[in-house]
Amino acid sequence: MRVFSLGTGARHPLDFGRVLAKYGIEVIFDVRRLPLREPGFDRDALQRLCDTAGVGYVFLGNELGGELNLRTWVASEPVTRWLAVIRRKLERRAVCLLCREFSPEH
Repeated sequence: MRVFSLGTGARHPLDFGRVLAKYGIEVIFDVRRLPLREPGFDRDALQRLCDTAGVGYVFLGNELGGELNLRTWVASEPVTRWLAVIRRKLERRAVCLLCREFSPEH
């Protein structure tokens, strides 16, 4: 079981692809609410990059993205449902939760 956090901010798509390969990431769960704001990392571009790298891509921005009250968000039905899906994937694959920030602590 391996789970990673990776941000797109200030990163070049080629560098992003190298990070995916380096850590053996097999599935990306994209939790960005508005990925259209990021040149080179909008949903279509990221889907193509993942297809080229042989990495699965699941967009969850509508369900999990955005600025929400954390206490309410964690207990919400979409979060509970998608965390169960992610947990099942974790049993078999290296997965990555994708956000916008470059640094995981943000």
